[in-house]
Amino acid sequence: MVELNHHIMQKNFRKSLQSFAVFPVMAANLILSPVLGGLGSPTAAVISPETNRPLSSIVASNKKADHAIKAKKIDAYFAKYDLPLSGYGEELVVVAEKYDLPWPLIAAVAMQESTGGKFACRADRENMWGYGSCKGVNFESVEQGIELVGKTIAAQSPGSKRFYEGKSLEERLRVYNGRAVADYAESVHWIMEQIEEMPTSTVLAEA
Repeated sequence: MVELNHHIMQKNFRKSLQSFAVFPVMAANLILSPVLGGLGSPTAAVISPETNRPLSSIVASNKKADHAIKAKKIDAYFAKYDLPLSGYGEELVVVAEKYDLPWPLIAAVAMQESTGGKFACRADRENMWGYGSCKGVNFESVEQGIELVGKTIAAQSPGSKRFYEGKSLEERLRVYNGRAVADYAESVHWIMEQIEEMPTSTVLAEA
């Protein structure tokens, strides 16, 4: 009887040892399976840095790339005709978007008014938009001209707000110079389309 009990105890002890041996093997599989890629083994998901980027960061990156393309399109358009406003694409886009205007608008107005600065106001070569009928305004820089023209057309300039406020873009363009040129708004829109349609390959080559 004693021998029987001793035999049963030894058998149970061996089973216990075997059960303990299973757990290190399972642990090893969990650790090694992502490396070995064994079939049927648990695997760990790997998240790449790009996938794990915040959505706001991705949106900002895309917006920056889109902004750069717009600026290059404007520069390429003016460079195509060797015009003075070539190189101001960045500022033209920044100000247009600042005042919630179509991004090629201020550039198109300059093209309509002075052929992109080629025929700027005689007394003020920085005034490439015929602003103030070339009278009574002297811009200190081209950047100042871009800012004031955008601000005016957007009905944000205190001195001229009452003439532009509450009007559509076409109506505001007619106020700007439409009294003198019947198809002024249509011409500006046509130039905007030409800028927007600048071939991407040309733009990238200019980058």
